[in-house]
Amino acid sequence: MKKILCNTIILLGITVIIEIFAIHCSLKTHEWHWFGRSGSIVVLFGGILSSRRLFRMGLKNFFKHETTVNGGNFIPKEEEKKAEKQLRKDIQAAQIGIYVIIVGTLIWGFGDLFSQIIN
Repeated sequence: MKKILCNTIILLGITVIIEIFAIHCSLKTHEWHWFGRSGSIVVLFGGILSSRRLFRMGLKNFFKHETTVNGGNFIPKEEEKKAEKQLRKDIQAAQIGIYVIIVGTLIWGFGDLFSQIIN
C-alpha cells in the first residue's frame, strides 16, 4: 500500500479514471451531481500527493527527521544522494498535489453545473 501512496503516476492515473467514470455515470443518468461529488475524491488524492513525504517516511520517522539537525558530509554518501532524490520527488508530488486539490475543489463546487454547458 505504501508503494501506491508514494507513486505519483499511479495516484494521478486513479484520479483520472475516477473522473472519467464520474463523467460516464453523469452522461448515462443525466444527473451531474455524480461528477460534482467525484471532486471530493480528487481532493483526497491531491492531499495524498501533497503528503507523499509523510506517507513515504511514516509518521514517527517524519517527525524524527524534521527535528534532527544534520550538517551532512563534504562528499555526499550514497544514502544522502538517495535522500536528495526522494526529496525532489516529494516536492514534485506536493506541487502536483496542490493543482489536483484546486481542480478537485472546482469540480466539487461547480461540477453539477457542467450539465448546463453540455446542453
